Amino acid sequence: MASQRTFALVNGMTVEKIGEHLVDWFQMNKNMVAEGGRAQGGGYFVQAKDQEDGWKKISGLTKAIHVQLIKADNNVIVSCDFGKWSDKVGAGALGFFVFAPLAATAAYGAVKQSRLPEEIFAEIEKFIVYGGNSVVVSMGGRLKENEIDCPVCKAKNPKGQKFCKECGAKLGKTCPN
Repeated sequence: MASQRTFALVNGMTVEKIGEHLVDWFQMNKNMVAEGGRAQGGGYFVQAKDQEDGWKKISGLTKAIHVQLIKADNNVIVSCDFGKWSDKVGAGALGFFVFAPLAATAAYGAVKQSRLPEEIFAEIEKFIVYGGNSVVVSMGGRLKENEIDCPVCKAKNPKGQKFCKECGAKLGKTCPN
C-alpha cells in the first residue's frame, strides 16, 4: 500500500536535504529508528521503524515505513510504502482466536501506521516552504528570566531544573540542530 506526492523543489531545496531532515524528524518527533542514504540515479531513501519493544510487536502496535525521494526536473516525487504488516496480521489472528484485546490493538496499530504518510507529506511541505528552517510557534507568554521551556511539551520550568515537571523530559542546553 504505497502513497505518493510530488513537491516543487524551491528555496534551494535538494532531495538530500529533505531526506536528511526526514531521518531527524523520525528520530526526534516520532521516536523511531531511522536511516537514510543516496539511491542510485540521484534519489534518496529513508527507512524508519519503531524502537524494538516485544510487547508492541506482539500487540501489533509497531510501525515501519520506507520513503523514497526521486528528483524529477525541479520536483521531488515522494513515495511512502509500509513495512511489517505481518505483526498486525499475526496479532489480529491471535487476538481473534485467543485474546480478543489483541485484535483491537492490531487494528489500532494499522490505523496509526496508515496515517503516517500524510504526516510525512505535511512535514516535507513545511520543510520546503520554510527553506529548511525550523519554525516554532508558541501560544504561550514570554518566559521569565528564571524559567526555561521544556523542549518536548513546552511547559515552563524553573531554570536549573534537570527534568520537566510535566513530562519528565531532560532539560538543559542542547544544540537545536
